[in-house]
Amino acid sequence: MPTLAMFIAVFFWSSSIIGMKFALAAFVPAEAMAARAVLAALAMWTVALAMRQAASIATLGWRPLLMGLLEPGLVSAFIMSGLARSPATTCAVMWSLMPLLQPVLGRLVLKEAIRPSVVVGAALALAGTLILIEGKSGEGQVSLLGDAFLAIGVGLAAINQLIARRVAQRSGRPAAVTAWQLTGSIGIGLLFLAFFPPPVSPFTTGTPSATAGLVYVGLIAGVAPFLLYNYALQHVPVGRISLFGGLTAPMGAPMAFLILGEALTLRDVLAIAVVTFAVMLPSLADWWRQWRAPSPGQE
Repeated sequence: MPTLAMFIAVFFWSSSIIGMKFALAAFVPAEAMAARAVLAALAMWTVALAMRQAASIATLGWRPLLMGLLEPGLVSAFIMSGLARSPATTCAVMWSLMPLLQPVLGRLVLKEAIRPSVVVGAALALAGTLILIEGKSGEGQVSLLGDAFLAIGVGLAAINQLIARRVAQRSGRPAAVTAWQLTGSIGIGLLFLAFFPPPVSPFTTGTPSATAGLVYVGLIAGVAPFLLYNYALQHVPVGRISLFGGLTAPMGAPMAFLILGEALTLRDVLAIAVVTFAVMLPSLADWWRQWRAPSPGQE
């Protein structure tokens, strides 16, 4: 179940990139971030109450609020600023770098073992990422400032994942943790809106497609992946779970091609295949060990 939960979570994260590109066609990043934070928190508290997992911050501790300040708070601020300058495919590629960071950070900070299959998977994910980056480098789509914002956002997400792993292991209440996490992101969203106000009154420039994209990102793609992600972190080490970040490119690039009309070449398809195999490698290794292990009657 944790593996399936992460596949679904990454699908929603990938689709949120597309929804945000629609939203940013009419809204400035500060508007989009503030609206997403408020909508997501309201929706998640509704889910937590329905699941009877609502809990006070005194019960859970302060870390879920810190998680919200980091992600989706500051992470969203940098990712949205990057998306306003760089294509959606570049954002998907940046998330593919997570598998390189997390096994090492998980070992250093959480003392989690580094599995050989995860190391090999991370190396393959890097190879697929490099193929995608090289394929995009000659298309005139490079924005150094946009790419820098995206890279900072991914780095903050890596830090947040370490905190979220500890919280998930200790709380056992993913809905309550997610509700407080999304509540914490509201402060960053409103602060971002105050410091970077739109040139006209907020939320008056929306088109139907931009508004629909913003509502989707807030109510659906801003809730479901964090809930599923916090559930999966109860059972899966960060080194392995970070490999699923590599699926953002395989899922995001075809969406960008079909919905946004961004280029998708044969090179991109090859890179998608490499990254997908890299993500599946630890699971394939587990299945192989189980298949090779002798049954109780054969010992």
